[in-house]
Amino acid sequence: GDAYLVVAGVPEPQPDHAVRMTKFAQECLCKFNTLTRELEKQLGPETGDLKMRIGLSSGPIIGGVLLGGDSKFHIFGATVNIAIRMET
Repeated sequence: GDAYLVVAGVPEPQPDHAVRMTKFAQECLCKFNTLTRELEKQLGPETGDLKMRIGLSSGPIIGGVLLGGDSKFHIFGATVNIAIRMET
């Protein structure tokens, strides 16, 4: 997919998880903007159309490995759904 999901305070709660996530999101956006400008020089102005959306939410989650053909660790819950809907 086109999404990158990050959690903080798992498995050990972190009192500053919101600050950590906000700083990480800012750093990602800054790096993305720098990379987009570099790519625009190499590949042309259409590259400047690339966008990054970020959604943050704080709260409980449920996680585990879902078995099947594509066994991966997944997290679920209202917190995840809110973050996805808050992408701007």
